[in-house]
Amino acid sequence: MLTESFYLFLVRIFSAVIGIVVVSFITNNLAVESSGDYFLILSMVTFIIPFSLLGFGHLSLKDISKEEVGTVSKYFTIVVLMSILCGFLYVIYLFYFSNLANVVTFFELFFLFFIVVFSTISELYLFFFQGLKKAWHGTLYNVIVRQVLLLTLLWFFEVDSLFSLLAIYSFSSVWGVFISVIMLNKYNVKIRFVFQQVNIPSLYRKSRNFQITHILGTFNGSVAPILLGALADSKEVALFIVCMKISTISSFVMVPINRVVAPRYSHAFANDKLSELQSIATLACRVSLFFVLPLLILIFFLKSELLGYFGGYFRDNGEFVLVVILLAQLVNIITGSVGWLLQMCSQEKLFRDISIFSVFVSTLLGFYFIPIYGALGAAIMYSCSVFFTNILACYFVFKKLDVLIFKFW
Repeated sequence: MLTESFYLFLVRIFSAVIGIVVVSFITNNLAVESSGDYFLILSMVTFIIPFSLLGFGHLSLKDISKEEVGTVSKYFTIVVLMSILCGFLYVIYLFYFSNLANVVTFFELFFLFFIVVFSTISELYLFFFQGLKKAWHGTLYNVIVRQVLLLTLLWFFEVDSLFSLLAIYSFSSVWGVFISVIMLNKYNVKIRFVFQQVNIPSLYRKSRNFQITHILGTFNGSVAPILLGALADSKEVALFIVCMKISTISSFVMVPINRVVAPRYSHAFANDKLSELQSIATLACRVSLFFVLPLLILIFFLKSELLGYFGGYFRDNGEFVLVVILLAQLVNIITGSVGWLLQMCSQEKLFRDISIFSVFVSTLLGFYFIPIYGALGAAIMYSCSVFFTNILACYFVFKKLDVLIFKFW
């Protein structure tokens, strides 16, 4: 596990650095309001993806590791069709009903349609690589390739408009999926479209709880900007996204660990090796705490300099917002991969209910705090959701599986 985590750790470092550079390029070349519009549009895309995936990404973690490629191909076919439907509904919503109707043009909506479709497929392929215990390969091919291409094109064409941003992003998304398809074929996993004997209702009954959990998990990071766009303004959206992007430096370790341990939790539980669950969870917490805590401390003391990298507006207004988000990241590292542990051990319904409760409470807080405090209110909403979800999950992991998440020794 440590070897795979180390490779994924290195890949995530590179990915996060490129992501920060991309956001900095956008905030320094576009007006704060235009940057906020761009981030708001992509936040909506992020929110749509779980609806397109239908929970089949999580389900494929179990099936692709059992070499059930035929079944996984059925998932793939359903997800592609659903992403096309969701992409179409999204552009219709933007064009007729949203506050951005006067901001986006027809051609920008065209690019957004492709972004929804290929971002969904990209996310699904990340699950495929994760299920094959090649999570770092998936991030390399499906994330870094796209980011490098995006950054290169942004720099080469000196992008300064929403239209060119969306055009380049859509092209990069298509290319990232293309590379992933080629590399997965090299691992002798040939995912194909399957239209025969695809019983969608039956398959969806198996994946439904995963989808609900995925939607609620995505809710934390994507709905806060959407509420900001509705209850505040685009500047506040940009401020919140920049602070979130800086805080993702701590995900260098968290994401790799979670992607690596998920199939191992599933394997240990499926083979009745319940004693291994505590060992895996303890090791995951140790690694996370050892690497991430120093990063959080470093970000805290350098917050002004880091925010200034994105522009004066963010340095002057973002310090307290960033601190609140860092507190949520601290809860994440202390509780480790508790969410994945529940989901991979046949407790996905329980984790779904925990997520529903946390999202409900945090959303109520968001409706109260965002109109008053703007980006800071969104940070409070996000942090409360993380806190409630993880603490409740830790309690039930101990009660149901006899695994103590807070055991660091």
